[in-house]
Amino acid sequence: MRYRHTVIGCVIFISVMSVMLRAIESKLLFPAPRFPSGNWSPQDLEFEEIDFSSEDGVPLHGWFLPHQDPRAHVLFCYGNGEHVAFIAPVLKHLNEELNCSLFAFDYRGYGRSSGSPTEQGIFADSRAAHIKFAQLADIKSSEVVVMGKSLGGAVAVELAATRTIRGLVLLRTFTSIPDVASWLYPWFPVRWFMHSEFNSLHRIKSYDGPLLQGHGTADKVVPYVQGEQLFEASPSTRKQFVSIPGGTHNAPIEAKFFEAFELFLNAFP
Repeated sequence: MRYRHTVIGCVIFISVMSVMLRAIESKLLFPAPRFPSGNWSPQDLEFEEIDFSSEDGVPLHGWFLPHQDPRAHVLFCYGNGEHVAFIAPVLKHLNEELNCSLFAFDYRGYGRSSGSPTEQGIFADSRAAHIKFAQLADIKSSEVVVMGKSLGGAVAVELAATRTIRGLVLLRTFTSIPDVASWLYPWFPVRWFMHSEFNSLHRIKSYDGPLLQGHGTADKVVPYVQGEQLFEASPSTRKQFVSIPGGTHNAPIEAKFFEAFELFLNAFP
C-alpha cells in the first residue's frame, strides 16, 4: 500500500510540474512583444502594411518592402523577442543596401497579429506568409529566399524542409529548444517536461538547397557548437558557415555576415 501511495504521489507531482513548467516554458520561449511597443512608423523606411490570415484562419500582420529591381526576394523570420517594428534597421539594410524585396511578418500573438504563439501555430503562420509574399511580389513561391534569426531560424528550417525555396539563410540558430534549455540549465531535467521542440537538427536533413549559416563564437544563449552541429547535419553541397569571432546572440547583425549574404546572393544563377 505504501508503494502504491508513493507511485501515485510521484505521478501527481510530475503532472503538476508538467503543467506549471509548460506555462513557464511558453512565457520564456514566446515573450511575444505586442503593439504598440516599438516604432511602427519609422520615417526612413518605406513599406506596405499587409493583413493576411494563417492556414487556420488566425489574422496576421506583416510589412512588405518592394524593390524596383530586386536581386532576391527575402522572407524574414525574426527572433522570439522581436516583432516587425523592432527589426526596421535590418529590413532597411537588406532593402536599400543589398537591393532585396522583403516580407517580414508577425507570428501569432506577436506585434499586430492575433492569437497565441505555439510551435505548430508559428509554423502554419510561416507557410501562409510564404504564399502571401509570393503573391505580393508576383513571383513563384520557389523563388523566395528564407532568412531566419535565432527562433526564426527554426521557423525558416521548417519552411525549407516542407516547401520549395530558392535558398536558406540562418543566423544564431539552434539544433532544438530542448538542447538549448539543457545547455542553459544543465542541473535540471528539462527534457522531461518540455513540450516545444523546434527540432531543426532533424528537419534540416530534408533540405539540400543553398545554405548560408552564421554564428558568433561568444553566443551565450545558443552555443556556437549547436550552430556547427546544425550546419554539419545539412546534406546540401552548396553551403557555407560564417564564424563570427566574439559575436554574441543579441548583438546587431554583423557586417561580416551581411558581406557573406551578398556573396551568397551573387552565386544564384
